[in-house]
Amino acid sequence: MQAAIEVWGHLALFTRPEYRMERVSYDVITPSAAQGLLKAIYWHPGVEYQIDYIQVLSPIRHMSIKTNEVTHMTSVTQVKAAMMNPERVKTFCFNTAMPKTHTPRVSTYLKDVRYIIHFTTMLNPNTANANMNEGKMDDILSKRLQKGSCFAQPYLGTRECEAHFKLYKPGWGHIDDRVPDELLGEVKLSPMFHSFVYPNSGKHAAFDPEWENGLPPIFFRPRMVNGFIETRIDDPDWLVPNQVPEKSNANKEEAHAD
Repeated sequence: MQAAIEVWGHLALFTRPEYRMERVSYDVITPSAAQGLLKAIYWHPGVEYQIDYIQVLSPIRHMSIKTNEVTHMTSVTQVKAAMMNPERVKTFCFNTAMPKTHTPRVSTYLKDVRYIIHFTTMLNPNTANANMNEGKMDDILSKRLQKGSCFAQPYLGTRECEAHFKLYKPGWGHIDDRVPDELLGEVKLSPMFHSFVYPNSGKHAAFDPEWENGLPPIFFRPRMVNGFIETRIDDPDWLVPNQVPEKSNANKEEAHAD
C-alpha cells in the first residue's frame, strides 16, 4: 500500500546525536521519526513502513526553551516513609539539604512545522503471523487514517511535541504547491540519521553483528529540492558510514539560528 499523510504541530524536536548535553533538532523530520509516527497510528509486529518521500510545507524556524530536568529519581523507601508519617511530607518535599535533583538544560526545537509523509507499507515475513495479510493490513490502516484514530498519541520527535495528522487525499507521490519561497530550489542539509539496521528486517541487508548492541545506525545526506526530500535507501552512495557525525561550529550556529 502506498499512501501519504499530512502532519503538523507547534513544536518538534528531532535530536542530533552529535550533541551530548543539549538537545538540538535537525532541520527537518527524520525517516525514523516518521516511521515512529506511523507506528503510533497503526502498530503490528508484522507491519513495516518505508518512508519514500518527505515534503516540507513550513519555513525552517528554531526556538530555544530552557527547562529544569530531573537528574535522579526519589527512592521508593523515601516515598513510603513519607506516606507513613504525614508530618514528614512537607519536610520531604521542601528539604533544602537534599542533594540537587534538577539541572537546567536548553533544548533547540523546530516551531510550527508541517510535513507530508509519503510511505509504503509492507509485511515482514519474519514477524508476520498467518492471520495477517496485505489486504487486511491495508484495510485497517486506511480506516484509521480516514477516521483520524491512532494506537497511541503521535509525536514529533519527543513526547512533549504533540503531532496532528490527516490523510493526504491527493495521494502518494503528489507534489504539493504550498512550499514556502525560501525552500524553493535545492537546499543541501547536513548528514542526518536515517534508521537502524534490524536483523529481521527485509529492508536492510547490511547487518553487522559486531556493532554495539547489534544495531548499526544509518546516516544519509538529504537533498531537498523545492521542499521535497527522497528518503528511500536505493543508492548506497549517499549513505554515510556507520558513525555519528562530528559536531561542528557551523552546524551549531545553524541549529541555534532563529
